[in-house]
Amino acid sequence: MKRHHVAHAIVSAAVDRGQPDDILFVQPWVYRWGLLFEYSITAYRVGDHAAALSACDRLLAVPAAYRRQTRTNREFAVRRLAPVPEPSR
Repeated sequence: MKRHHVAHAIVSAAVDRGQPDDILFVQPWVYRWGLLFEYSITAYRVGDHAAALSACDRLLAVPAAYRRQTRTNREFAVRRLAPVPEPSR
């Protein structure tokens, strides 16, 4: 639906918050790395490539099954942050 700014505002408010004490309907992985993963994606989509890169760097400690996608997302941010060469004259 391309509501990246709304998604980013919501996930920004939740990322780095501790897991609630309530154990009913709470998935620990969401608080360990899931919200940060979503944050890395929404930060990229709203143009905050430095924040996306920083989040991906933190996510390199996620379970091995998810590192591949983190590395892919990280590469997108790195490419956006790379200096653009000036055209030859």
